[in-house]
Amino acid sequence: MAFWRRRILSLVGVLALVSLGSYLLLDLLPGGPEVAILGPTADPERLAQVRSDLRLDDPFLTRYGRWVNDVAHGDLGWSYDKNRPVADMVRERVPVTLELVLLAQILALSIAIPVAAMGAARPGSLFDRVASGASFVVVSIPGFVIGIVLILLLAVKLDVFPASEYTRLGDDISGNLHSLVLPAFTLALGQAAIYTRVLRADLLETMDQDFIAAARGRGLPRRRVILRHALRPSSLTLVTLVGLNFGTLLGGSVVVERLFSLPGMGKLMLDAIPARDFTVVQGVTLFVAVAFVIVNLLVDALYSAIDPRIRRVPPPG
Repeated sequence: MAFWRRRILSLVGVLALVSLGSYLLLDLLPGGPEVAILGPTADPERLAQVRSDLRLDDPFLTRYGRWVNDVAHGDLGWSYDKNRPVADMVRERVPVTLELVLLAQILALSIAIPVAAMGAARPGSLFDRVASGASFVVVSIPGFVIGIVLILLLAVKLDVFPASEYTRLGDDISGNLHSLVLPAFTLALGQAAIYTRVLRADLLETMDQDFIAAARGRGLPRRRVILRHALRPSSLTLVTLVGLNFGTLLGGSVVVERLFSLPGMGKLMLDAIPARDFTVVQGVTLFVAVAFVIVNLLVDALYSAIDPRIRRVPPPG
């Protein structure tokens, strides 16, 4: 319980800083929020209306406290460009981005775990050398370049997958998955290469431990030793990367969603910036930051499940 109390208190502190930073995004805009939203040539009456809506004449702490209370009740503000609540706009786009990120993570792990295990089972083999070289090459290529190559090969030339057609999950499950294959692979390949290199290195280090020598001494095949005995204690770094990359993929989906014309949060933010719809930018930023914090709390829970000794580690100092 002490472990979880420390983690929850830490989470509350991080969320407080995240909310403050998100609020300041709008409050510190040059010329004031009302000028940044409507532009310097806006009608004075409209500027006064926005200033009244945002209650900018109130003290900062009063406005911040009111905004936090509104956010806690699901109110992320009002879009002056679309003339609708920001929360509704985010709620419509969240399923697309979350599905894309989850599919990318599943694909990345589905590639990385068997490749890393096979490489660690026969280090220095032809397969290991080819896999290591390929992962190094993939890591060196920007994600949007991978997306363009996939579009040219699989969408334009072979016409296997659509390049810019999105089918909603509620309309057609198979069509939805078919439309997300290319964007998910675009996000997944770079992550799979990183996961493979990290997991392979950790597996090789674990294979030198005494309990692994004891397992091999019982005559178990090397691959079975890796999968049954070495994979779990070697996965802590991988779990960390998956948790951290969840937030990275949420941000990285901006480019992919634009490239494949997906109606997700990344595209929502990109459309909001030139339209000066900064309350939308603020709402999306807050959502991504909070999601990142919550995912890292779940990663801590996975740590304790993988290695229960972590729950008994005393706090620093």
